[in-house]
Amino acid sequence: MSDGEVQEEDLPGSISVLVKSLKGATYTIKVLPSDLVAVLKNKLSKQTAISIDQIRLILKGKAVADTSTIEEAKLSDQSKIHFTIKPAAKTTVPMPSESIGKSKPSTKAEANNRPEVKTEAQFWAQLEDYLKGSNRTVEGFVQNLLAAKK
Repeated sequence: MSDGEVQEEDLPGSISVLVKSLKGATYTIKVLPSDLVAVLKNKLSKQTAISIDQIRLILKGKAVADTSTIEEAKLSDQSKIHFTIKPAAKTTVPMPSESIGKSKPSTKAEANNRPEVKTEAQFWAQLEDYLKGSNRTVEGFVQNLLAAKK
């Protein structure tokens, strides 16, 4: 380290915040009272390898806003704050109303309204054969594949 570099611990006025997971692990994070809570989350993310977007900080049973400063959140040296991991977003598959009463697609490609190609090699061979003709486009190739499936 060169003489001009300042380590986080050497910053005047920095405080240590104890961040505890629900599983019991405790992380000590050095921040300045003027730092945003988002800075605390960023440093925690680096220590835990958890995405910043998934970290939720909880103080006295309430979520702490990323836009608050450490001071506004009433955190001081050796303050304890908890964090949870936000659950991944649920994915829902919309059911088209027009499919009611129709038979199910026989293949996954049909279900996705895409042409079925057995292997990648077959796809590239079909595409190459198609594009050898004059003024042909990839869009035209896909349209021909779709038309051939009907």
